[in-house]
Amino acid sequence: MIRRRLLTGALSNFGGKLTSVGTWFVLTPFMLAELGPRSYALWVLMTAVGSYGSLLDFGIGGAVVKYVAEHIARGEREAAKEVIATALWLSLGLALAAVGLSVLIAPVLPGLVGVPADERSTAMWLVILTGVDLAITIAFTPPVSVLRGLQRYDLYNGVNVAGSLLLAGATVGALLAGGGVLGMVAMNIPVTIVMRVVACSLIKYVAPDLTLQWRGANLATLRRIAWFGWSAFVIDVAGRLQNKTDEFIIAVFGALSAVTPYALARRLGEATALATVQCLKVVMPLASELDAVDHGRKLRNLYVVASRLALGIAGPVAVVLLILGGPILALWVGPVYAAHANLVAVLGLASLIAASQWPAGEILQGMAKHRIVAATSLAAGVANMALSILLLPPLGLMGVALGTLIPTAIASLCVVMPFANRTLNVSWHTALWEIWLPGILPGACAAGVLLTLERRVETPTIGVLVSWVVVTLLVYGIGYLSMPASRAERQLVSDLMIEGSRRLRRLRPGSLEA
Repeated sequence: MIRRRLLTGALSNFGGKLTSVGTWFVLTPFMLAELGPRSYALWVLMTAVGSYGSLLDFGIGGAVVKYVAEHIARGEREAAKEVIATALWLSLGLALAAVGLSVLIAPVLPGLVGVPADERSTAMWLVILTGVDLAITIAFTPPVSVLRGLQRYDLYNGVNVAGSLLLAGATVGALLAGGGVLGMVAMNIPVTIVMRVVACSLIKYVAPDLTLQWRGANLATLRRIAWFGWSAFVIDVAGRLQNKTDEFIIAVFGALSAVTPYALARRLGEATALATVQCLKVVMPLASELDAVDHGRKLRNLYVVASRLALGIAGPVAVVLLILGGPILALWVGPVYAAHANLVAVLGLASLIAASQWPAGEILQGMAKHRIVAATSLAAGVANMALSILLLPPLGLMGVALGTLIPTAIASLCVVMPFANRTLNVSWHTALWEIWLPGILPGACAAGVLLTLERRVETPTIGVLVSWVVVTLLVYGIGYLSMPASRAERQLVSDLMIEGSRRLRRLRPGSLEA
């Protein structure tokens, strides 16, 4: 039952994220052409500012997910209401703080992050607009988190998909109307409001007794949220240092024009982690539920299956990026950017390593045993920033990429993985045979096939490239499902095929008449 919930939730998240990432993948060349490399770089920097601003959430979202899942598992719905009410008050206060802070820092921040003088007025307004959008997002954090805590990923992903499509349409409209980067960012605000209101209405539909209300907040619940949220906040800070600082370092210690090629390579390289993280967001509330009812064996199974699934999702994506990074960049955003394929390979490898240990971090967070993970992540984030600054002058953009890869590999493989195995009583033999080999061996086979295909064509067309990717995914998928450890995945695929054939039979004219 737990394996099925994990796999179906992961598939739901995968479908949602695939739609979102696919939309923005298609939209990026249009944005780059309309804005130009310099304005695009400015947008990248302001997006990173917004990402740091989201830290003002202070881990509230994760706390709501954990405690709602925990209390619902125990049948303590009144306690869940107290968590939601307390989180609402906290989120409102932090949202107001986000607006005030954005207004205060808007005049000075562009200069601090290396924005040229002639772009600082635009950057100032971008900071304010980003702050307003961020405030709305923070204010509506509890309802979105409640959907995750209830494990209604069908609704959660439905909201995200609709929001991504709506925002993409608004972005195209703003750019075609001549709104530039300011108009594009301004469109985020109404889209965010609409989709967050939809999330609130969905809670009334699936859990009428958990409707959002201000009554019930108390200091005891505030302390619980703060206690859990602190470690989650540290992990979030570490994530920003690792994933959203490189562009600032390049702008300050290099040139604004160099931000665009690095940001494009990072966006492509991070496809590995993005697919995995979004698919396995179901892990943390599941872990909270199991920990609440003391299911140690099921927690171990969750860790093994989720970690294997993380490699199963990230593995084929990483293979494609490592081998085809240059051709993909050339066809995606133009041949001038194909020279940065080495950045895609290094950043893709870093994302693969991070993704492999993401389930471990989420499960430990769900068990409230994530302080070592938080400290390790923070140390890796600081090391990432320091190494990037040191390696940028001698190695250029590759030095910044290596500054991401090295700390990520050490933190993930030398600290997080051993700690998770020890905490969950998973032996190294089990980890090797049930997690790593099922993910790595199919990847080696898929890489061999893709390298053979790639060497036959010097400049592949879009059609050829797509066919190569499809073949790679098929080879990997067949190999992955053929591994002895992948029993749960094979069963799910079988169930989905049976259910699909049943529905197709029902659609036949003869069955309708019967």
